[in-house]
Amino acid sequence: MAEKRENSVLFSLRELRQIEDDRVKQEDAEAKARDEAARQARADAERRAREDAERMVREASDAERRVKESAERQVREDQLRLEEAERRARIEAQTRLEEHRLKVEIEAQTIHGAKKKHRTIIITATVMGLIVLGLGAFIYMKKKESDERAERAAAAATAAKEERERFERETNAWKVEVEATVEELKRIDDDNQQLLAQLQKTQDAAEASRIRNRMEENTRKRVDAEKRRQDLEKKKPVVRKKCDDPNDPLCGL
Repeated sequence: MAEKRENSVLFSLRELRQIEDDRVKQEDAEAKARDEAARQARADAERRAREDAERMVREASDAERRVKESAERQVREDQLRLEEAERRARIEAQTRLEEHRLKVEIEAQTIHGAKKKHRTIIITATVMGLIVLGLGAFIYMKKKESDERAERAAAAATAAKEERERFERETNAWKVEVEATVEELKRIDDDNQQLLAQLQKTQDAAEASRIRNRMEENTRKRVDAEKRRQDLEKKKPVVRKKCDDPNDPLCGL
């Protein structure tokens, strides 16, 4: 009878040992699965953060380049229009002056008397002076308009540069926060992995309880850190577009 009871106790102990081994193996498998999921999530988060940052920097650079190219193109077009207007004005003025000169010569040949001739010369000089003044005023207005367009283009380029610098500063600060959060998640996962290894080795119930408490605390910390990481994903810096003058050809670039 004693031998049967001993065999029964040994069988029960073996069953309990097998159950405990199965439980430890299951916990180990679940921990490994969690670790792998966490590692993959960190890798995906880092990749998304890096790709988003690179994409936003490219967008800001492209926007600045478009503003600069548009400003340069507008300045060139304004300069060409001004030169064309000046050329036409000179041709028209020269034509009018030549026509008037011929007219004066014809009139001078037919008009007799010094008084009449003197009056014609005064009129001719006055007309020529008015033409020169009108041409100068026209050229001045075109030059002023071209300068104003160039100033607006330069202001737009400056604003685009400032916006890019602001975006880069905010993006760098955002990346630092994301990297710090990802690093915290990694530290928590590494600590849990070490605690799991200690739990599998310990035979002390109190020590096992302490380790489980720490793992639960780490789990809470990880949930908080993951929430912070998700909140940061929603707060990614963006390029702000501003247009004060809807008639401005640079508007929206």
